[in-house]
Amino acid sequence: MNFLSVFFLVFLLAILSVVLISIKRARENGTKVSQEFFDVCLFNRQSLKKKKNKQKIIELLKKRGEISNEEIRKETGVLRSTVVNYMDELEKDGKVEQIGKTGQEVVYRLK
Repeated sequence: MNFLSVFFLVFLLAILSVVLISIKRARENGTKVSQEFFDVCLFNRQSLKKKKNKQKIIELLKKRGEISNEEIRKETGVLRSTVVNYMDELEKDGKVEQIGKTGQEVVYRLK
């Protein structure tokens, strides 16, 4: 098999997998397969965006030393609540530490 044939086969298997997942979720949720297909694809795109934003936050912390929620929001363009979620996850992963308890006093540093 040449490269193009292998690529095409892998591509078809990937699409088939997403379709099968969508069918299963549609049956479980009582929704349309097309909606589930869209949700599965959107979830993957959102996961990539989240990963990129979290990496951007780490890079900002490396450059600045510490950063506030508001600065992160401005740099990433995400909602305040999303920033809180990202920072909670990075904290749980042991990558950052929160300095301060609540509000505008809170900043984050790399661990």
